[in-house]
Amino acid sequence: MTEEEWEAIKNRNKSYDGRIFCACKTTKIVCRPSCTSKIGKRESLEIFYNLEDALEAGYRPCYRCRPDLEDWEGAGVDLAMQVKDFIEKRYQEKFSMKKMADYLHNNEDYMGRVFKSVTGWTPLQYHNFIRCQKSLEYLKDREVSVSMAGYNVGFVSPSHYTKVFKSIYGISPSTFRKRFYQEEI
Repeated sequence: MTEEEWEAIKNRNKSYDGRIFCACKTTKIVCRPSCTSKIGKRESLEIFYNLEDALEAGYRPCYRCRPDLEDWEGAGVDLAMQVKDFIEKRYQEKFSMKKMADYLHNNEDYMGRVFKSVTGWTPLQYHNFIRCQKSLEYLKDREVSVSMAGYNVGFVSPSHYTKVFKSIYGISPSTFRKRFYQEEI
């Protein structure tokens, strides 16, 4: 291992990801240089220049940095995508961080922090956004009342639906409906 490679591993330098792979002889795990796992002693590490050689030497890919997944963006992004998927599939249900954390086998505080850092939204904000987005189709249907559009996507009160919709789109649901039909004519 060169001094440059050791420095890349010590500093968790992402620019070396894919160029070198760091394998720990004691754990038999191979990582990306940017892995956030504890760094082993220099003498316990072995460098490989492609993952296949490390796997052939008997190392397994790290579950934290996933060197076996080329386009993997990290555990945080992975968790955020799981949260998004959970919310998008259950947007009509009452929102509960506990229920989501239990389902995803995660800690609700950690999950909320990671989701916000990756997306810029809290899970509740994203939940409300998805609900309002889904309600647009109901608002375009004249047979469905504005209140019913809110109920259909899981809001329990028309006033709360209007308040959330306004905070996202800058107009009320009824104003959206009026503008939609004016543009259609």
